[in-house]
This record gives sequence, C-alpha cells and structure tokens, in this order.
Amino acid sequence: MTGTSEIISLRTRLETGLGGAARAWLDQATAEAAAHRERPERAEPGPTATWELRFAEAGRRCGPDHADAARILLLHA
Repeated sequence: MTGTSEIISLRTRLETGLGGAARAWLDQATAEAAAHRERPERAEPGPTATWELRFAEAGRRCGPDHADAARILLLHA
C-alpha cells in the first residue's frame, strides 16, 4: 500500500469509522508526522519525535480495530 489513491482510500474508510475526537486526533497526528518529515536529520539523538509518540498511542485514540490503519497513515504522512 504505497499509492496515493490507496492512502486516500484508507484515510476515507478510517475517518468513516472514527468518532469526532478520534478524527481530530488523526488530523493532528498526521500533520505532526508530515511536519517532522520536513525537518533536517540531527546528528545527535534527541527527544522522541512527536509522531513516534502518536504512532504508539494510535490504539488508544482510534481503537484496536482502527489502530493499524492510523499507523499506516502516520508512516505515509
């Protein structure tokens, strides 16, 4: 699943199954992941990236049935 149309389709299906708070969380988490991708790499280790924390909390925020789909979207943000 790497095509743009597949990712858009996945997001649409996921948003249909999520409640308002989970959809808001997903919007914020994918925005943070996309912003992180634009940052230059650091030579030294730093604090855990925000998108990695969001990746870990996807199950709690979106529920176990939707967690993997949310994580795929974060990886493709």
